[in-house]
Amino acid sequence: MEGSDLGMACLCGAENFERVVVQRRPGPPIVTDFVACIGCRAMFHVPVHSAGRDPALERDAAIAARHYRKPGRR
Repeated sequence: MEGSDLGMACLCGAENFERVVVQRRPGPPIVTDFVACIGCRAMFHVPVHSAGRDPALERDAAIAARHYRKPGRR
């Protein structure tokens, strides 16, 4: 990923970045909101565009929130 795509450059002068991905087992990898500089590995917060959101996950979260009850409460 080029820095020009992000509109930024690292403090070390590099303009190449890669998205930070966390590998999980047993599960799919998680694409984070961070990018790492190819030159010095400094990390920057650059949110992923909202187009990658999963509507099914948002729906499941809304259902879970609606049915949640605090422990000890009726």
